[in-house]
Amino acid sequence: MKVSGNFKSALIIDDEAEIRNTYQTILEKEGLLIDTAESGESALEKLVEADIRESQYNFILSDIRMEGMNGLELSEYVGRLYPSLTVVLFSAYGDEHRAEALEAGMEIIDKFAPTDEIIARIKKAISEVETRIEIQETKDALEERDKSIDSMIETFCQDADSLVDEIDGFIRVIGQLVYDKPFELMSYLEFLKENNIAEYFESLKDFNRTIHTLKGTAGMFGLNQLKEYCHALEDLSVSVQNGKIILDAGTFEIIEDSYSTLKKFLSCINEEYSDQNVRIENEIKEMKECKQKIFEVMNGSEINLEDISNSDLGKVRTRKRQINIKIPLEVYDGLIDAAQKLLTVNQAFVYLKGGELLNDMVSASQVPIDLSRYQRIVEDAKKSLGKDILFKIDRNSVYARPDVWEHIHNALIHLVRNSIDHGIEDPAIREGCGKPRQGNIKLEEAAEKHGLETFFLQHVRSGL
Repeated sequence: MKVSGNFKSALIIDDEAEIRNTYQTILEKEGLLIDTAESGESALEKLVEADIRESQYNFILSDIRMEGMNGLELSEYVGRLYPSLTVVLFSAYGDEHRAEALEAGMEIIDKFAPTDEIIARIKKAISEVETRIEIQETKDALEERDKSIDSMIETFCQDADSLVDEIDGFIRVIGQLVYDKPFELMSYLEFLKENNIAEYFESLKDFNRTIHTLKGTAGMFGLNQLKEYCHALEDLSVSVQNGKIILDAGTFEIIEDSYSTLKKFLSCINEEYSDQNVRIENEIKEMKECKQKIFEVMNGSEINLEDISNSDLGKVRTRKRQINIKIPLEVYDGLIDAAQKLLTVNQAFVYLKGGELLNDMVSASQVPIDLSRYQRIVEDAKKSLGKDILFKIDRNSVYARPDVWEHIHNALIHLVRNSIDHGIEDPAIREGCGKPRQGNIKLEEAAEKHGLETFFLQHVRSGL
C-alpha cells in the first residue's frame, strides 16, 4: 500500500452528518483534502478503494461510538490492514472512553473541543505521518541501494573472474623468463637476447593492465583489502616491467601465487559481499621485502625491456614477416557457408581440393589455446580438498576459435572440478580400498574432421 506524501488527506467517520460536515469544513480551511464515511463498515470500503487507486489517506478521524462497527473496532482493523495510517478518535463522552482508547494505543480528543485544539491535534497527527513516511522512504531507498550494490558486486565478481582466468595465461608466458642465476648485468642481457622478449614484455604489460583494472574497480566498491593487495602486486610487477628489478624465482612465485589469491578474494566477495575476511598482511610484506632485496642486489642497474623488445632481440631475423588481417566474424561465417555449398555442388572439386580448402578456412579462424591453465585449477582444488592427484595433459595447447572455446572452457572447468570432487576419493579412503594414495586424472584431446576438437577426461574411482 502506498501512502501519498505529496498532500495531506483525511477520512472523517461519524454517524452524524452534522458532525462530519463541521469537521470537513474546519480541516478543508487548513488546506486538507477530506473524505467522509457514515459508519465503520463504509469507511473500510473507502480504504480498500483508496488502496486500489494507490492514493491512500494519510490519517483517519473517527467517532468512537457508532452503530455497527465502533471506532475502537475500526482502529483495530486499520492497525492490521493499514499499519502506516494514523488513527485519531473523538468522542462526546469525555473521559468515559479515554482509558480504553489509550490502552489500545489510540489518540482521543473531545468531539466538541475548541477548533484551535482540534487543529493542533490534527497537525500533530500530520507531523507523525510525515515522520513515518520519511523514515519508510529512507529505509526503502537504503534497501534499493543495497540491492543495487549487491547486484553490481555480483557482476564485478563475474567480470573479475574472467580477468583472473586471463591472468593465468599471462603468468605462463612470464614464467618462461625466470632468471635463476646470481645477477650480473652482462649475463642477464645475454639471457634476454636468447629469449623471446617481445612476448614476455607484452604479457607483463597485459598482466599489469589487468591488475590495475581490478584495483580500480575494487576501490569503487569499497573492497579495500583487494585494492591494497592489487596495489602492492602492481607495484612489484611494474618494477619488473620497467626493468628496475629482475624476474627471479622468488618474484615469479609471488606473481604466480596471485592467481589463487585473487580467486580466494572473489570467492569471499561473492559469498559475503565483502573482502574483510581475506588476510593479506603476509603477502604484502613479502612483496615489499622481495622488491627491496632485488633493488639492493642490482645496485642501481636498470634494464629497458621496452627498447630490447622493440629491437627484436631473440627472434629469428630470417623469418618472413607475418601480416594478419581482421574480418568481421559474420563475414567469415558467410565464407564458410559459401565454401560448403561449393563443395556440395562440385563433387570433383571436393575430391581434388575441396576438403583442403574447407580445412584451411576453418583453421584460419583458430588461435592457440594454452591447456596448462587446467593444471593450476587442479593444484588449487586438491590443496583445498586435501586430495593427492596427478593430473596429466597429453598436449600443451590446441587450436580453436575464441568464441567457441569460451563455451568449451566453461564446460572443461566444470568437468575437471567434478572429476576432483567426485571422481577421486580422499587418500585415506583410497588406501583403505587397497588403491594407490594418489589418484590420476588425464585430459586427452583428439582432432577430428575440419579441425574440431574432442576432449576425453579420464579418472578411476572405486576400483572401476
